Amino acid sequence: MTMSSRQMRILMAQSAGLSEKQHKSAFSQAITALRRTGNPRQVTALLSTLERDARPLERAAYEDLRRWIDARLREENELSVEGLLLELGWLRRMCVARCGGEQGQKQGGGRRRR
Repeated sequence: MTMSSRQMRILMAQSAGLSEKQHKSAFSQAITALRRTGNPRQVTALLSTLERDARPLERAAYEDLRRWIDARLREENELSVEGLLLELGWLRRMCVARCGGEQGQKQGGGRRRR
């Protein structure tokens, strides 16, 4: 399954609001749940449950992702599980790219000076 350049541009724009470090964990949990259940509605129910028991920053990440999945399901009635997994995977990669560089620098990653 592939994505068009138009779809990728849309995802890039949407990823800007889903790029905090707390989103990485939310993406991982959503992707794992979707692979296991094959049901996007169960994933949104899981995110809603996690949202209730989370700290404020994590709560916001779960809510953001749950709302994004709900919006995608409303926009495209025929969205397949594979298509949603593809989009979530790309969004997670974009999130890691946006906030991962900062983490690597804080943990001593990156180039070493001689």
